[in-house]
Amino acid sequence: MGALSQPRKNPYVMYGLVPGTTLRLEVATRGHVESLATTVEEVDGEAIGVLVPIVRLKPRPSAAGTVVHAKYLFRNRRWTFESAVTGHSPDGMVEYLAAPKEIDSHERRASYRLETALKPRALYRLVVDAATVADDDGQITGTVID
Repeated sequence: MGALSQPRKNPYVMYGLVPGTTLRLEVATRGHVESLATTVEEVDGEAIGVLVPIVRLKPRPSAAGTVVHAKYLFRNRRWTFESAVTGHSPDGMVEYLAAPKEIDSHERRASYRLETALKPRALYRLVVDAATVADDDGQITGTVID
């Protein structure tokens, strides 16, 4: 028998929440929602470390306790979770988000494709006078609009 496996350091690997993932953060500030982009630096069971978002070449850290809605793409699915800022690194470059309780996903496209065969409800016949035929072999070229 083998030894017991060690607990995972990153329990969110199966959701694609790994270092290098680009997150789109929505933060409510001063009565409006601000959309920021950042990158995941580290993930463990208690916190997610992300780079402090930069807006107009200036770091935009959020205060501890700020509620954050995060979105990211993984395997053609959109994943979302809600978290809160818990603190910052000593150098101020990394912002820590509380580990999410759940991560939701849904398909990326707004509508779904159905594989089905369509049968026309009506057939139309085009009757053309022989004098109006342009080609020598009797064919007319055209475009079906509807």
